[in-house]
Amino acid sequence: MKKGNILLIIILAIMLIQLFGIPILAYEKFDSIINHNEEIMKLRRELTAESHLNALLELLNRDNSFIKKQLDEITGNKVSYDFKKFKISDEYEVYRLFEFPYKSKLASNGYTRIFYFEEDIRKKIENLEFSSFSDLLKKGFVKKEWARIIYYDDKPVGYMLIGWDNNNYSYVISYSTMGYSGLGEAIIFMREFLRSKGQPQNVKIVDAQEKSLYVASEDGNWWCTDAADSSNPEIYRKKIWHFDEIKDGLNNRPKEILNYFDEMQKDPDNIKMGGSPYKPLFETATEKKEKIKNVLVATLLLSITAIFVAGVNLLSKYKKRVSIH
Repeated sequence: MKKGNILLIIILAIMLIQLFGIPILAYEKFDSIINHNEEIMKLRRELTAESHLNALLELLNRDNSFIKKQLDEITGNKVSYDFKKFKISDEYEVYRLFEFPYKSKLASNGYTRIFYFEEDIRKKIENLEFSSFSDLLKKGFVKKEWARIIYYDDKPVGYMLIGWDNNNYSYVISYSTMGYSGLGEAIIFMREFLRSKGQPQNVKIVDAQEKSLYVASEDGNWWCTDAADSSNPEIYRKKIWHFDEIKDGLNNRPKEILNYFDEMQKDPDNIKMGGSPYKPLFETATEKKEKIKNVLVATLLLSITAIFVAGVNLLSKYKKRVSIH
């Protein structure tokens, strides 16, 4: 074979490798290193959110009685909606905590599918401990998503969560609700609180494996809940907790998850379905406050009683001395 032909074959081979190889390499790089902060990725999330809002409005346009009823309760609107007044907020970062990799299998009853952790993951979960918000994010098992609040005429009326689908390499709506104002109101309240303290008003959203979501300050020191899993959300939604008050509940959550998975294996026929099997962090924080308050009250009452008894004894001794003289 002539040298010229060999050279031509080599050139053609290199061109074919470049033609088919570059997309493959780019695809692999895209799979392993995804910069969600790039403008193109932000645009893709924007389109995903706008498309989903349009789908929700299409449902509303078909006179979906449930959605309309929920919206009417929030907005006070009794007539048809002006779709131009529906808007979505800027993005909020969402941190989904305790995203532990688990496996599934059929339970001993032969029909219920249960979840379990492999031993190495279990040990990592058992050793998790957090002392600060940044520490909470650094320990791993955290999945990042994004949230958009839905507004009608500047009133929060719902929200959507946007996640990344590794299988399809695209953004998807992982959850959405229309006719619920709690998360939007919690964001407004948190911003007002931060403004009153002269702090930056940037907030993020935290999912701690509950039905409720938490609005946290940028530094993670202050938390407010949407209280979706409370029978009386109003008593919690407009309260702010410091991270130190939430911390014990956060450190206990991995243990709660382990216990729940263990109970699932022991008694698969009585698995709690729907909602969250864990006590909300805001209830734990409130109970802790009440315990501290009760201890302080008890201590104060004991002190007052001790002072009163001491005073009575002194008065009795004084009267005896007076009567002797």
